[in-house]
Amino acid sequence: FKTMIFHKYQECMRAPTGCASFQLKNGATTIHRAFGVPVGFCGKTQNKQTPAFCRRQERLRNAGIFIIDEFSMVGRQMLGKILYKVRECLPGVATFGGKDLALAGDVKQASPIGDEPLYRYGPYRGKGLNKPRHAEKPADAPSLADLTKEGELLREEFQDVAILREVHRINRDADDL
Repeated sequence: FKTMIFHKYQECMRAPTGCASFQLKNGATTIHRAFGVPVGFCGKTQNKQTPAFCRRQERLRNAGIFIIDEFSMVGRQMLGKILYKVRECLPGVATFGGKDLALAGDVKQASPIGDEPLYRYGPYRGKGLNKPRHAEKPADAPSLADLTKEGELLREEFQDVAILREVHRINRDADDL
């Protein structure tokens, strides 16, 4: 089954891997690039005046909806990191900067790597630490337990689920077109 989960409701396509984002086309990119989520340590952006941060902030401001495809590869920790970086670019009281978020994919597909699946409940049980390589964790940086909890709380805000029970494919090479 292909599942799409809607958070609240223009378009901003994201995927966990470069291969998946290539398949989406039309301006799609990886989660890491779109939201500024680093591999490894996730903390405050030190310089919010850099061109990269300003471009990311502008893209996030202009989007009306974020669509994350292949969500089975997005774990609780990653969802927490995405939320942390969105809050950094779109500060305010509304979750996800008041933008809509949709997750698309099949929960039975590939599991997240180095993370716990979104469907898991309970506290973070891993041994990892959210700290920079070769340095101590800054006092204002969230722990992996905090990021996992934030991801779990965001997951609980989703309201609607649509399950597609039939697969439809476009065959552009077919003779009958």
